[in-house]
Amino acid sequence: MSSRKNTLLDRTGALTDAAFDAAEAVNEKAQPLIQDVKKQTKPILKSGKKIAKQRAKEAKALAAQAAAASKDAVAATAETVASAGEDDGTGRKPRRLRKLLVLVGIAGLGAFVAKKLRDQRNTADDWQSAYVPTPEPPAEDVAEDEPAAEESEAAEETADDAEASSEKKSKKKS
Repeated sequence: MSSRKNTLLDRTGALTDAAFDAAEAVNEKAQPLIQDVKKQTKPILKSGKKIAKQRAKEAKALAAQAAAASKDAVAATAETVASAGEDDGTGRKPRRLRKLLVLVGIAGLGAFVAKKLRDQRNTADDWQSAYVPTPEPPAEDVAEDEPAAEESEAAEETADDAEASSEKKSKKKS
């Protein structure tokens, strides 16, 4: 029993050594390839960084423009609200802002309804398919035609064989 254990241990030791040798060989072959890939990807990564920096600058400029525009819009809205809330001396406050908001709401509702109606009209014919399947030949006709075709082919072969044999005989006689 102990000799068997020794042989198993020897075999596993040999297999382990072979596996380590194979791993070292793979590592030796892979290192130059890895270095080559690193050299090839460095310029790509650098150009990617440059592009990212450029896009970030552009986004920052656009954000600044949008912030300035929204600041102007908020200031204009604040002025409108302030002027709408002023008293003109008649005891009633002018409700221009409320009228504006009601008109904008009604216009938005009208646009929504018009869009729905237009979409509904455009999709009325979309459900129909343009595909027209080819009709299948009747099964009865196919079954009847096949034996007839086979019989006619067999008759033609027999006739061809008879002609060929008669030609051979006539050649032999002459």
